[in-house]
Amino acid sequence: MPSSAEANLPPTNEGYGTHEYWEQRYANEADGTTFDWFLSPTYLLPLFEQLTSSSGNDNNGKGKGKETRILTLGCGNSALGEVLYDNGWENIVNIDYSKIVIDQMRERHTARPNMKWLEMDILNLGFQDEEFDLVVDKGVWCPSCFTHKFHFSTKD
Repeated sequence: MPSSAEANLPPTNEGYGTHEYWEQRYANEADGTTFDWFLSPTYLLPLFEQLTSSSGNDNNGKGKGKETRILTLGCGNSALGEVLYDNGWENIVNIDYSKIVIDQMRERHTARPNMKWLEMDILNLGFQDEEFDLVVDKGVWCPSCFTHKFHFSTKD
């Protein structure tokens, strides 16, 4: 019998590139579930400190420290936003094209009022130039490469 994690896997890698897969996955996961691809958010904290530093040699002294405006692409149900918020970065916008996970995360983080959750496709961002100081992609591009849509969106 497959584990609950295995039960959420698509039958082929191409499944990761479909909106339907992600909607179904998040609908089937228990409320409060978090999942982080690759590295844990706490492991990344020193990197965020360096990238947003407003002093010393880090970032040429041009960082905004904890006031840095952060955009997280394809946030899913990652704990990254909450870890950053709880460590002082409160100006965070998290986007994902799954309405289900955005609604779940918005509900989960009502105690973090400055963190925003938006349903949005990374291939059609609705932001102005230079609206963010730091854009985080913790694993969204690899699954996107499985879609025909991605192929056409990258052509000149």
